[in-house]
Amino acid sequence: KKMNKNKLENLLIFTENYYRGGVDTFIKNIYLIADQEKKIIINQNHSGYQDFKENYKVYGYKLLNKLITDSLTKKFPSKGIFQKLRIIFQLVTEYTIGLVEYLILSLKLSVNLSKNRGKNFTLMIVSGGYPASLICRIFPLIFKLINPKSKIIFTIHSCAQKSIIIFYLLDRFIDFLLIRIAYKFIFVSKASKRSFIDNRQLKASDKLIHIYNWIKDPLENNQNLFLPLKYQSFFRNRNFPFKIISLSVYSIYKGHLVVFKAIRELLKRGINVSFELYGYGSDSELEFLTTKIKEFNLEDNVSVKNFINPIKILMSSDLLILASLKYEAFGIALIDSMALGIPVFGSNIGGIKEVLSFSKESLFEPGNHNELADKIEYIILNPEISYKRGIKGRKKFINDFNGVKSIDLYKKELNNKT
Repeated sequence: KKMNKNKLENLLIFTENYYRGGVDTFIKNIYLIADQEKKIIINQNHSGYQDFKENYKVYGYKLLNKLITDSLTKKFPSKGIFQKLRIIFQLVTEYTIGLVEYLILSLKLSVNLSKNRGKNFTLMIVSGGYPASLICRIFPLIFKLINPKSKIIFTIHSCAQKSIIIFYLLDRFIDFLLIRIAYKFIFVSKASKRSFIDNRQLKASDKLIHIYNWIKDPLENNQNLFLPLKYQSFFRNRNFPFKIISLSVYSIYKGHLVVFKAIRELLKRGINVSFELYGYGSDSELEFLTTKIKEFNLEDNVSVKNFINPIKILMSSDLLILASLKYEAFGIALIDSMALGIPVFGSNIGGIKEVLSFSKESLFEPGNHNELADKIEYIILNPEISYKRGIKGRKKFINDFNGVKSIDLYKKELNNKT
């Protein structure tokens, strides 16, 4: 007990995330590399909560406001005016009822987590949306008030959005306080950092830096998994569809309809192709996608499935697509694919451009399904091009995304006693 009390720092990793994906990968990576005594503070409604609870030191919490608003709005159609009304309703309830809940919850968490522990904390906020995650902005303010010697690090895994007009002043005030108390804001890409400066109207400073996400090299101990070598021999003359996948949430902003339309176009051209979307989302989002599949007559070629281990999915795939329409700070699925040598296509926006900077041919304009269809057809008809792009992607992964650089940078920030 004396050793625990005298420890220089305890690392608390806080997230509101609901779905498995890149944010989860990041949290697990930080947990593994951090030298401090650590604990993950996580939303109990997260789809992977049980996994975290079984394998890591976890402190769980629940957000009743989210449960209430989700239950009230889950029947809203995911399109048109109804989608906009749903977003407005969720924002209003979050900034009214939710704000009170967040203040009370933050106070409770801060007091409980500070009991019988050393006085020096590092609190790392892992935010999947800014300013979308209000609890991720309220909690560090309360925690810093109760633990004034603590070090606050924000990690932003999205592109920041502009404030809603009716909450503009409140948002700007919260931003002002967070900049004052934070040691660092660490963004997952240059694009994410730029969006924060532009959309939050804040000046660039030494507090704002970017460090790329990373994954452990899946081929580190098994080079036989390198897919370009495995598939090249029978790429040309096979009688089963060219398999395209996407690993993503079901949100319409991820551009899934663009891929659906590209698949429909390829089928019209007589090209044997299939598309599988693995991810998570609300019931209304899933219903919207399945309705569109039927509307486009793609039931035999397109399917939507629950997310599973990405390596297992990728091992049987020929191409991964990330077709985001507006915002994409990074795209962890891209480096999952590149690590295995699987070619990738991504929309020409945000962090996707940075990840795919090694291959401009792999980028297409957001929403342009005809351009995407042309690019897919080209690599199907020219398998040697697909092979070469897989090799280039693998090299880019080794150079930038296998953790060698990023781990050192994060350790430096975590261990800095400033």
